Amino acid sequence: MKYEYLSIQALPAWARLNGVSLSGVAFRRFSAEEGTDRGSAIVCSADKGSTIGPVEDDGSSCVLLTVQSDLVLSLQAVEDYAKSDPYLREVLEAVGEMGRTARGAILIFLLIHLSYSSPDFTSGSHKIGVSNAWTEYLKFMPASVPLPTFYSAEERELLRGTSLKPALDAKLASLDREFEHLRQCTEGIAWCQEYWWDEEKGTLRLDDWKYVDALYRSRSVDLPGSGHSMVPCIDMANHASEGTVKALYETDASGKAVLQLRSGKTLNAGEEVTISYGASKSAAEMIFSYGFLEDDRVGAGNMVVPFDISDDDPLKLAKKMFHSNTSGIHVSAADSTTTIVDWSRSLVWWASVNEEDGLDFKVLQTTDGDKELRAIWKGEDVDTPAKIGDILAAESLWEVFQLRAVVTIITLLESQLAELHGIDEIIADFRRDEAMLKTLFDPDVFRLLCRFRVLEAELLKRGIDELFSRRTLLLRSETVIDYLKSQQEDDFS
Repeated sequence: MKYEYLSIQALPAWARLNGVSLSGVAFRRFSAEEGTDRGSAIVCSADKGSTIGPVEDDGSSCVLLTVQSDLVLSLQAVEDYAKSDPYLREVLEAVGEMGRTARGAILIFLLIHLSYSSPDFTSGSHKIGVSNAWTEYLKFMPASVPLPTFYSAEERELLRGTSLKPALDAKLASLDREFEHLRQCTEGIAWCQEYWWDEEKGTLRLDDWKYVDALYRSRSVDLPGSGHSMVPCIDMANHASEGTVKALYETDASGKAVLQLRSGKTLNAGEEVTISYGASKSAAEMIFSYGFLEDDRVGAGNMVVPFDISDDDPLKLAKKMFHSNTSGIHVSAADSTTTIVDWSRSLVWWASVNEEDGLDFKVLQTTDGDKELRAIWKGEDVDTPAKIGDILAAESLWEVFQLRAVVTIITLLESQLAELHGIDEIIADFRRDEAMLKTLFDPDVFRLLCRFRVLEAELLKRGIDELFSRRTLLLRSETVIDYLKSQQEDDFS
């Protein structure tokens, strides 16, 4: 689908027309010569200083930008728009549950309003749509959003071995399913069939669904009183790391969305007004949702390494059926020297025990005739999968079970690190051949992902070192020493 765009210079006029108040700020588009494309931004047009305290009705706090509550795009707002827009209402009703979630409703709203103003729609039998302020505001959106869902196949290969690859694979599969669901649900709506799905004139493509998803992921906020929402103009504010961020978004006493200076902060004329997209977000989360990493980022923060029980485990199927949580192994940097490897929510404890230890599974028939899988530990029911850690902690061989888990995770993280290093030589070759690099990759994406790979490799190494230290301590345990001796004696008997 073709989109219509407006220059950022026209945004102040849109803001005035729709009751958006600007107080000493302006909108600016960064040029390509200024480095990596950061798109549009909010800049200070006059020196500003903040006062301490919340937004007050008398404006005593330093408010930079105010957006009327009826411009905030939330689930409730979409439902309200649908009351007077039969085209939007038809699609929301057709897609069912997807249209009753904040994300689903907002994505459909964005898609329909992009369709309303698309040059492609002028060729239809009649003009459709009920325009509102968002119809015009969407024309200020970027032509492309640099999120991983738009990476080429070659760029996705650079994610091999990182925690972002499985997340991106799952996201792409989910977007594909959602788009097909949208197609199946709306093919019977006359205007959708004509404008979206007709074999000759239909213009809607999977990339259009990816585009509205990218807008939502990179621009939505959790606004007090409205939940996950998109807020025009405030969404032009770029991210800065927690130590340098100058502003924050909030809801004032009358329900308006405001951008205000943080307490104790000042802004000079010409300085960019920045907010935080989330101080605790990992490197993978920043790339996944926003398509960049902070310039001053020094670590990956945290990552999740997928874990599965070995195919050699005779109880693998039963364990996975009973324990449906597949959250994986969490590796995080608590600070510059401390790394935490957490597997409390994963299958690792279940992978560490078997029948010879006292684990069994039984299929029982319930009172209503259904069948239920039950886990049994030494003759006693394990009520919930999460209890296995506490059960094992009460056993005399607790340190043995810990050792098994640690060894299993060391193997997993070493395998992940080896996969991460698996294409290092290929990446080095691309760096030496600049012409080939530019042919296959966006240079900004290439630099971003090379940096990301280094950060996650460093975190994996730190996690492995932490586990080696833990393994050493466990191997010194008298319980472990006695157990290993008994195993040796059994092997030779």
